[in-house]
Amino acid sequence: KKEKKERKPRLPSAYNVHVKMTAAEWKGAHPDGEQPEGGAMKHASASWAQSFLNPKSDSHDEAKATRVMAEYNKGKEGAASEQEATPSKKRKKPEASPVEEEEEEAVSYTHLRAHETPEHLVCRLLLEKKKKKKKQKKKKKRISEEQRKQRKKNNIKNGMK
Repeated sequence: KKEKKERKPRLPSAYNVHVKMTAAEWKGAHPDGEQPEGGAMKHASASWAQSFLNPKSDSHDEAKATRVMAEYNKGKEGAASEQEATPSKKRKKPEASPVEEEEEEAVSYTHLRAHETPEHLVCRLLLEKKKKKKKQKKKKKRISEEQRKQRKKNNIKNGMK
């Protein structure tokens, strides 16, 4: 197994800080431990659109956001207080090739079998054989049960048990 490299803890994003601040504000306003409707995360995410920390918000205040982020990150290990939190790097999905964009059409069983490899053929034949055996066994069992019932009826009719 590969050994994991030790990484420095990342600075929290502006959204992470917003969630922490919103939770703290809620707890301050509700010391009895009451939870917001839908939970704390729903409450925080609902107010994110208007937050001064949100760079896409109309009320975004860069100076205030930088000051709050620096204050929040003060004393964090591996994090310089002057640094801004970087958003997590999400992997971009590779662009689909023109062939993948076309709608896939259903193909017939015959078409699939035409492109069958020898390995798939063997596997398919073995599965069909197994299925056939199982079906025959089930049919045999059903017939024997019916015969047993019929014999029982005949024995009762004839006075034998």
